Amino acid sequence: MNFKITKDIPMPPSVKAGRKSKYPFRSLTKVGQSFFIPLTAAPKGLQLNTTYWSMVYPDRDFAQRVVTEGGVEGIRVWRTK
Repeated sequence: MNFKITKDIPMPPSVKAGRKSKYPFRSLTKVGQSFFIPLTAAPKGLQLNTTYWSMVYPDRDFAQRVVTEGGVEGIRVWRTK
């Protein structure tokens, strides 16, 4: 079988397969928006998750802090850029 070799055909963006994110990073569309995760529900690797989403959206940055809200200790994630 012969294959035609071509040049200068743009590659379409990759389609990311996998499960949907458990946390609403995509929904943080404006700087200053945030969401709260109780520590009982927070994964140990949440820092890695904020780093991942900063790579997915290079125009966005995220920060997290341990806070207590309504007597519940948890992690709040903010969009900072």
